[in-house]
Amino acid sequence: MPPEIASSPTTVRAIDDDPAVRAVLAAALTDAGYRVLTATNGEAQGVAHERQPDVILRDLRMPGLDGATFSRHVRALGATAAIPLVALSARADLAAVAATLPLDAWLPKPFDLDQLDATLAACVRGQPGAAGRDAPGRGPAEAS
Repeated sequence: MPPEIASSPTTVRAIDDDPAVRAVLAAALTDAGYRVLTATNGEAQGVAHERQPDVILRDLRMPGLDGATFSRHVRALGATAAIPLVALSARADLAAVAATLPLDAWLPKPFDLDQLDATLAACVRGQPGAAGRDAPGRGPAEAS
């Protein structure tokens, strides 16, 4: 269950070029209590500025604006620099790539919905280490 921010649901901006992945993320996160705003890669550059989300969930590998450039862009702007960034990717080298980016957490595709929920909640609470950032590979949160 996501933490509530100022008595309103946590807003997640889910960015992926695959409509099926966007649909799964929207349905699963809405069911978990999040407010979900989806976007395609073409919409990605402006999405963090309009209706600023509490956390951004983004595929790293998409045509056009790649995840690395997007992450650096979000961190460089004062208005969006503090928004937690969580990357999703099916890349075999995800751990190595994620280590070079300004991310709060990352999850490999396919992802476990419970781990995704735990990761997003930890990032929103300002505890990205709880989401696995400090674990080897900074991957998904480990079950206790």
